[in-house]
Amino acid sequence: RVMKESAGITVVFPGIGPDELADRLSRAGVPVMGVVSEGRYILDFFTVMDHDLGDLAQSLLGACSGLER
Repeated sequence: RVMKESAGITVVFPGIGPDELADRLSRAGVPVMGVVSEGRYILDFFTVMDHDLGDLAQSLLGACSGLER
């Protein structure tokens, strides 16, 4: 088994749990796939390219729409 090096970030939106966040992002106009591990939503950048960043940002913003700031 070959392991590839990668980097990820934990994504947190107050008022949304990691499972709900995963659900919202997977149903976004441009689906975002991450993993819920140890009670955290982790977004892995292994397959995210520079040209994907705008769509990724829009999906993240859409996932938190309607939340109080």
